[in-house]
Amino acid sequence: MLNSAYSFEDAQKNRVSFPPATAPGIVRKEWREQWANATEKEKDAMRWFSSDCMSVLNSNKENMPNDLNGYLNLMGNMKDYIERYNHCPGVDQTVYESLVNVCNKFETELNKYN
Repeated sequence: MLNSAYSFEDAQKNRVSFPPATAPGIVRKEWREQWANATEKEKDAMRWFSSDCMSVLNSNKENMPNDLNGYLNLMGNMKDYIERYNHCPGVDQTVYESLVNVCNKFETELNKYN
């Protein structure tokens, strides 16, 4: 923030990490816990997944999820989105599998609150 013209409030609104600051607390908590318990390989997959999530969310700002069910729906949409990596030329199949694992694990944790 020191090297940008953003105020603290603008920095919070313009974060490019998943989950965004506007996500419900339980969503942010579960992502933090998943990150804390992840291996380095799992963290790499989480970074990739996070980037894809933010791409999906930023391209669809008018339908930004604002509750637990919205994020559960997003996980369903993400499964469709990451299908593009399945048997994609030039992309190792383990990338697809690791992204599916991240999505499924996160969705399972969120479903515990539903």
